[in-house]
Amino acid sequence: MDSSPIKSFVNRVRKSAETIDELLQSVSEDLESKRKSRESWFEWHNLWKKAWIDDKIDPPLPREDRDKLKEETTVTKRYNALDL
Repeated sequence: MDSSPIKSFVNRVRKSAETIDELLQSVSEDLESKRKSRESWFEWHNLWKKAWIDDKIDPPLPREDRDKLKEETTVTKRYNALDL
């Protein structure tokens, strides 16, 4: 009985499994990176809303803190930080 076709099949399956593992690792890293970006954006967005929209924050922010938060959350500053 010739085991060459069986070895060839096993090698192809092994190679396919390695390729799938590499793809899975790559996708996992990409998803983690995107999750971190999303969390960063949501954090910035919440601060932006607090500074620019939420007039009825409880307790209200002092004027100095609100102005500082506005400066930190300008859209221009955000775009510059992201190099867009």
